[in-house]
Amino acid sequence: MRQSSISIKYERTWELDNVSRHGLLATVYKFAQSTGVFKLWEEIPLKMKSVDYRPVDKLKTLWASIVVGCQHTSDINHELGAHERALAEMFGLARFPDQSQVNGLVGRATAEIIDWYRRCHFELLCQQTRSRKLSLWQRLANGRRTLLADLDQRALAVSGKQFELAERGYFGRHRGHTGYQLSVLFLGGQIGEVVDEYFDPGNVYARARTDDLLKALSEFCRRRGMGPHQVMLRGDAEFGTPATIALAESYGFKYLFKGLSSQKARNLAAEVRDCYWRVKASAEDRTRWMADLGLREHQDRSEAGEGRVIVCRTLVMASVRDVSPKRITKQHVKKRVEENKTLFTHDYFLTNLGAEELPVEKVLEIYDERVTIESYFSDEQYALGARHLRTWRFHGSALFQFLVATTNNLLRWFRHGVRKGTEFEGYGLKRIIHQLMQIPARLGRKGGIWIIEFPHRHALAVKLLNQWNIHSP
Repeated sequence: MRQSSISIKYERTWELDNVSRHGLLATVYKFAQSTGVFKLWEEIPLKMKSVDYRPVDKLKTLWASIVVGCQHTSDINHELGAHERALAEMFGLARFPDQSQVNGLVGRATAEIIDWYRRCHFELLCQQTRSRKLSLWQRLANGRRTLLADLDQRALAVSGKQFELAERGYFGRHRGHTGYQLSVLFLGGQIGEVVDEYFDPGNVYARARTDDLLKALSEFCRRRGMGPHQVMLRGDAEFGTPATIALAESYGFKYLFKGLSSQKARNLAAEVRDCYWRVKASAEDRTRWMADLGLREHQDRSEAGEGRVIVCRTLVMASVRDVSPKRITKQHVKKRVEENKTLFTHDYFLTNLGAEELPVEKVLEIYDERVTIESYFSDEQYALGARHLRTWRFHGSALFQFLVATTNNLLRWFRHGVRKGTEFEGYGLKRIIHQLMQIPARLGRKGGIWIIEFPHRHALAVKLLNQWNIHSP
């Protein structure tokens, strides 16, 4: 059917002034306010000239920008600019600070500010943590439950020489780059909360921060009335050293670490006399076997280790890995049978849990669930806006990363609190930020009550209101 050309007329209107692009930010703000986090932020020890905005107003704006999905600080002007006056009024502001004012806050961060924020984050965690629910703990083979605590480190590579304290280190594919390392202690499994973290130059390995992280975990256990023996630490090969294990045992924690040395794994495999148990396949569906060697001595041969010897239960894993030739030549074409070689690789795991608590067939099942901390690192970058550093100043970047950790905890508590019992409780942070937080709404006040009006035909808004049992008048 032929269509005639259309005519367009443009006019100004004041009727859209109270319409927000992020209607659910008001709900998240109300929830965060109920946790007391903004009261903690009121005491920020920052000497900064306040004309229109206090430092806490700028910190709240930076937090709000994370919740609505800003990937850069400059996005604040577009997502929380002058057009978001109704949301700003809910925050107690005439309008949100612009990105230059927020940058001023981040740029003035100091080591004192980071220590203060660490205390605020920890205090909020102790008050609001979901780890109080024993049903969220991991059940062991003997029926006992244990709280899972994961140790890991994420590399943040940078380009350029202007970044403060950036050093060369291991950055995966970004070889030769400088950057930073983020060491994190994370409550894994269904809890998903950040306990503590440290932002360091790129040449600082996670092992250097293990004592600080375990000290925070020990204090967390004390505050929550838990014994350290109720906690199981998990870590990859970087933590599978006698020094780290001795440190974990000094605090009284249980642990399950992957061993560091590939040569030692092969040596231990040569000691296996009994048959292997077939265990859980890898993510690539590779067959894996495991043998329990019982208690074995492990000596720390590093310079700082001073020959320390620890004794712990040791398990050896053998897995199949297919290796294709790196280069196809005429000889490879003639000998197609030899094109793919099957190799056996070996790893080993160290734990102080007995076979009655952690049978051989359950070791990899529990270890592989460390994927929850890897998921957190993914959420950091692709949902919470931490893919790019927000400033070239070291302490400013550390403050932003810590704010991301607090936002992660708040959104997880919000998901299991405000949206409990709905299908939205199963949403990940990416869907919450990139879908739910993008639902537009009209904000208004009647007396002392804020009214949020969602679009009548917006699919997600309709589903959300129906599950909240809110129907159109």
